[in-house]
Amino acid sequence: MFRFDPTTADCTVRTFKEGPLAVLGYDLVLRVSRFAVDVDQRRGAIEARFDPGSIVVVGERRETGAEPALLPEAKRLTIERAIAAQVLEAARHRDIVFHSTYFVRRGECVEVLGRLTLHGREQPLGFLVAPQGDHFRAKARVYQPDFGITPYRMLLGGLRVHPYVDVELKLPAAPILGLEREAPIQAESPHLAVPPL
Repeated sequence: MFRFDPTTADCTVRTFKEGPLAVLGYDLVLRVSRFAVDVDQRRGAIEARFDPGSIVVVGERRETGAEPALLPEAKRLTIERAIAAQVLEAARHRDIVFHSTYFVRRGECVEVLGRLTLHGREQPLGFLVAPQGDHFRAKARVYQPDFGITPYRMLLGGLRVHPYVDVELKLPAAPILGLEREAPIQAESPHLAVPPL
């Protein structure tokens, strides 16, 4: 059993703005600061737990490869409070939980399907895990309304967060390479898809 947390792994969330007043908003990079990911090679399983109240703003997303631009502290704190209290309702839904039900090697990558419990609802979730230097990178696309989440909006809906958000997890490579298990899964959500990396 291998356990990873923010001292050995990194979990980020990317949001996308939309709406006629999108120019006034931000495409954000967020970081989950409290989580644990267990990789059990013997059972062939991945289980992860994330604290929705621990999400912090890294900055405004810019072009690929560039560091996020920092936001003023007051704006950053306002966004963090809105995510925890209004979007994820972290006081009521204290954990985000994922457990794998299926995975298969695809060349150098591992395709993973499983069940995600978010905002009190459980839905299937799929993603690819691919090598990136001495790490593996997993990227999942989450459709917020599937979990009863209304994407954040302001200015009478003229500025909105897109319903899809991208979640990325970086893990040391060795434990992922040991996973070998295949089993069927029913894709119950019409939004279930394994996003490209």
